[in-house]
Amino acid sequence: MQITKDFRLAGIELKIKGSVKNESLETLALEIEGVLTAKNISQLCYIVDLSNPFEDNLGFRIIQRVAFKVYLKMHFSL
Repeated sequence: MQITKDFRLAGIELKIKGSVKNESLETLALEIEGVLTAKNISQLCYIVDLSNPFEDNLGFRIIQRVAFKVYLKMHFSL
């Protein structure tokens, strides 16, 4: 899954529980926000291309950016 790959690049181990995979985006966003710290948030925002690591709904914004990266790879890869 792309989101765990991006988190791993930032040095964050994101363990998405099996039940969360079937839950809403809000639940996944809360899981994401739960593992972010002051140390790792800047690196992760750089990887997913978010300029403001202190935005409201940061977990949801991370999901959006990762999904957009996947979309671009699927439709515009060489």
